[in-house]
Amino acid sequence: MPDGRECTPTGGPPETERIVSEAGLQHGLFFQGLEGAPFGAVVASTDPTGEILYVNRTFTEITGYTLADTPTVPAWLLRAYPDEDYRRFVLGNWGLDVHPDQMHRDVIYEVTCRDGRRRSIQFRASILGPGLMFVMLLDVSERERVTRELKLREDAMASSTHAIVFASFDRRLTYVNPAFLRLWGYEDRSEVMGRDALDFWDQPEMAEWVAQDAYKRGHWMGELEARRKDGTRFPVWVSASLAKDAAGKPLCLMAWFIDRTEQRAAEQHRQLLLERMRHSERMEAIGQLAGGIAHDFNNILTTIIGNAELLRAGLDRDSEEGVLIGEILKAGLQAASLTGKLLAFARRGTRHAQPIDLHDVLRDAEALLTRAIDRRIAVSLDLGAERSVVLGDSGQLHAAFLNLGLNARDAIAEAGRIVLATRNRSLAADAALCREGELPPGDYIEVAVTDTGSGIPEEIRARIFEPFFTTKGPGRGTGLGLSGVYGCAKSHGGSLRLESEIGRGSTFAVLLPVLDDTVPETQLDDGQAEAGGRGHILLVDDEEGVRHYAERLLLALGYRVTCCGDGLEALAACERAPGTVDLVILDLVMPRLGGAATLRELRQRYGDLRVLIASGYDQGLEAEMLLREGAMGFLRKPFRGADLAAAVARCLDASPAGPERLPEAGTPAAADEVPPGPAG
Repeated sequence: MPDGRECTPTGGPPETERIVSEAGLQHGLFFQGLEGAPFGAVVASTDPTGEILYVNRTFTEITGYTLADTPTVPAWLLRAYPDEDYRRFVLGNWGLDVHPDQMHRDVIYEVTCRDGRRRSIQFRASILGPGLMFVMLLDVSERERVTRELKLREDAMASSTHAIVFASFDRRLTYVNPAFLRLWGYEDRSEVMGRDALDFWDQPEMAEWVAQDAYKRGHWMGELEARRKDGTRFPVWVSASLAKDAAGKPLCLMAWFIDRTEQRAAEQHRQLLLERMRHSERMEAIGQLAGGIAHDFNNILTTIIGNAELLRAGLDRDSEEGVLIGEILKAGLQAASLTGKLLAFARRGTRHAQPIDLHDVLRDAEALLTRAIDRRIAVSLDLGAERSVVLGDSGQLHAAFLNLGLNARDAIAEAGRIVLATRNRSLAADAALCREGELPPGDYIEVAVTDTGSGIPEEIRARIFEPFFTTKGPGRGTGLGLSGVYGCAKSHGGSLRLESEIGRGSTFAVLLPVLDDTVPETQLDDGQAEAGGRGHILLVDDEEGVRHYAERLLLALGYRVTCCGDGLEALAACERAPGTVDLVILDLVMPRLGGAATLRELRQRYGDLRVLIASGYDQGLEAEMLLREGAMGFLRKPFRGADLAAAVARCLDASPAGPERLPEAGTPAAADEVPPGPAG
């Protein structure tokens, strides 16, 4: 040999040459050929405890071992497989590897080479003769590395929660992972492999444009509407790219997808919440504006109504002047009712419960609906209930029935009919409702709002009272209407039920506990106050017209009056004449020092001083707090002469400590119609 090595197996048994000769080979040529072979070659005993007779140069190049390093099979096993468990595994396969029936099978083992590196070696054994085998070795480490990497990538794609697809340039699917099958509703790859990628999209022309754009630019990202196997549509986020080899040659198109159904629902819900917040902010601003206008207007109405009453006091009511002033008073009281409605819209606070005749509430709602909706829709009343008085908040109930009426209007396409009907129900006799557990047994009034509209589909009836659920288009509703009606009914101890039939219309029935009481009719008295009052009254109001009217009235009643334009003037007046003031009539909204701060300062300086609060706002949370802090009563503007006189008399007659809150006083026409609102 050129390198001086002997071709004959060193230290091998004599029968080796014989075996080779019997195989029809000259041993010199045989081993000489093996030395230059591109694969490792070994001649060894088939016995796992036997000798290794020969290794070629390529074997040494692959493993680093010479025949001197591994003269026996046990020596080879110890060096090549130092891990005992793995060596036991190799020995366990030894019988199969050398079995005549298993010859020529390729096996791959992880071999530890002389330099400590691990290599993947492919072995193939064949029998040279009894007890002797010839083994070929190939270093497949790189091939195995690439195979492992490919397997790792395939396993990663297969286990990915994102749907992954490979497609040829003619749009045929060449690979899909399990997530794609799950997302699109298929069970087996055979259902999709080779199909046109456009088959899986709701808008194939858009999907084709995406594929072309990804091919031209190398990538595309965006949202598309997909179509499942069952035909349902769903949104997906798409990231498509052009796969290339190391030389930059395009190989295929690949894409991954994320189901956007939940995200889109969350975005829609978030948009609803944002819209609700914006709506709430708008309504808050409108409410503040309406409340401010109503407050200022009530101050003006106080002057108008009060002075009209003073003028009428000295006139014959049947005279022309008396009649004209009566019309002024009537208009002023109607305006007071209007401002009461504005304050009801702007109010914030707890529900103000009092006996209310629902028939009066429904008559008002019917009047508003008749003016507010298309004349082709007829609105009528069928007030069949004999008992119609409930304990509740007239403002909330009015808004609830008005809302039901407006919803009924929206359900009618063109011409139709809306009926507001009442009847009495006894749940003791109607056991069905009791069994449902909605209401306790007792006597109720049912208010049914019936329309001849399109009806409500069965699939949305279960959600009809959910907050934010609406079937109206964008900008036409927030979904808070019916949930608000439901909440109003529940807060009044009642219930709200729906009956509907497609094409036949709907009926919303509100059941409320009915009272035996009756609501006395409001009498439009002459507003005159009787003279005979005694005491010193400090009148504090920033509205000059209110001060002049109230001062003239109180002076006419016999009181001594000192007028102040704000809280600072009031404190100064009390300081100039300490102990001489019997009652302070205190407006809440004033410049410099407001009513609340003035009251607290007065209570601190003059602990038992009587104070009567007056405001153009309804009695609300701030007024409630001031009443708890010691104010004697609340006088709501616009007030009439009799209201002012009665409130002053009650305050002067009551104990200075105010053990009991005095009832609210104000214009009767407004007080019966307007629930309490924020103090101001």
